[in-house]
Formats: sequence, C-alpha cells, structure tokens
Amino acid sequence: ALYNDNGKVSSIMSDLVKRQPGAIASADSGESHKLWTITEPEQVASLQSIFKPLSLYIADGHHRYETALTYRDERRHSLPGFTGKEAFNFVMMTLVNTADPGLLILPVHRLVRGVAPATLSTLKKQLKDLFKIEEYTLGTENSPRLEQLLEAMSKWGKSGIAIGLYGLKPKTFMILHRNENVPVELMPPHTSPAYRNLEVSVLRHLVLEGMLGRGEADLTYTSQAAEALGRVASGEYQMAFLLNPLGVDKLQAVADAGERLPGKSTYFYPKLPTGLVINPLD
Repeated sequence: ALYNDNGKVSSIMSDLVKRQPGAIASADSGESHKLWTITEPEQVASLQSIFKPLSLYIADGHHRYETALTYRDERRHSLPGFTGKEAFNFVMMTLVNTADPGLLILPVHRLVRGVAPATLSTLKKQLKDLFKIEEYTLGTENSPRLEQLLEAMSKWGKSGIAIGLYGLKPKTFMILHRNENVPVELMPPHTSPAYRNLEVSVLRHLVLEGMLGRGEADLTYTSQAAEALGRVASGEYQMAFLLNPLGVDKLQAVADAGERLPGKSTYFYPKLPTGLVINPLD
C-alpha cells in the first residue's frame, strides 16, 4: 500500500537502519533484502500516530487483501467467543511512501494473438478514428532505438494518452496518441474522468475489447518492452501494445473516485519475497 506522510516515517527509519539488520537475504534474481525489527514502544506509538489519519492506497495485492477479509469473516462466524483481537482480524501489509526514491512502477505491456485477419484488416482505420498515429520503421540503419520510441511515448503521455503498437504492419512501430479527453459515451458508464483517461483503460475498453474482442484472459503480459517486441518478431504473437508507466498521482485519483484500476495496470519493483515475515493465525 502507498501513503504520503510528508517524510515523518522516513525520519524514524533513517535512525533505525543505522543499526545492524535482524536478517539479510538474497533472492535468486539478485536483489538483497534487509530486515529490521521495531520493538521500542515509543517508536511503535509514534508510527501508529503518524498512520492513524492517513489514507492507504492498495497498489498491489488486492486479491490477497480480499481473501484476508473473507477468511476473517468466516472465522468470525465460526468462533463463539469472538473478541476482535484474534490474529485473523489483521493482515500484513507493506507500506511505501509515494515520495520514496526507491519506488519503481513499471508498465505492463500486452501481447495479443489469435485475432482473425478480417479484424486486423479494419483495425488501423478504427484506430485512426480515435488516435493520431505516428509510424516508425524498425530494422534499418537509421531506425530509432526502442528507448527513443519509449521516450516519445512518455512525452506524448505527459499531456494526453500515448500507446505503442508493434506488429500491425511488418517492422513498424506505431505510437497512438491523443490530447483530447475520451468521450463519456465510449467508456463504461459511470466511470470517472480519472479512469476514462488512463492509457490502460483506453487500451482495455476501446482497443482490446471494443476493436479486437479480447478480454484480459486472452492476453499475455510482460513488463519488458524489448521482450514484447521480440515475441512479436518471432511470430509467437501478432501484436504488442506498450504502455507508459502509471504515475502515483493517477493511481490515487482513480482510487479517490471510488474505482479500481484495470487489471495488470502496474508492476511494482522490487517485490518482497514471500515468507520474509509470517503472521501466525493460531
């Protein structure tokens, strides 16, 4: 979960991490993890007082949170002497400051296959009705590098919507962009402006579902842009749709409107390893 406390927690943690950590571990992927334990009552009380008025934004793991709530409710109904203090009334959560320089939010790109040729033949015309399209030929000496294309997507995304598309034309990378807000009638009813104008929302509802008839279960996901293009170039997939990273401000705006982001909107890195801390429920 994400929070914003204007640096109060960081001031406590900066002293804490000067101590020797209680545990150190390395993951197979190369990340190292250090764990400190806070046991001093005054520090615990200070942290509790800081967090008490704050809003927490569930940025990852909402399925685990919902499962914990369901488990809690089942145990409540089956326990005659329920007090509210049992371990199953609580769930562990990693809390990260929105201003933490170590917070890295990667985009989640979409890979598509199995689209009928008749659908593909009309796709570009449909896209032109919604976006301006910039085309770049890849594979030549003067072709832009992938990093340059992602930078161009990021530039357009700062003032509107920008989505990358590879595979619709051979060796051609397209940037689909628009500055205008998405009309209300094109998106699911009762969605907020914050939700309607997310790149991931536009891609999901208007392009993948609306134009290609593809739901989330029909897609493959990766956070690596080079991998996405490579799997299309190899013929494994027909097209790759690339997205810009989702900013924390947009995530919060959707949550403040009482809505959820589309599935696979963000990939937070690094991930905590499972089992680093365990909460016994007995």
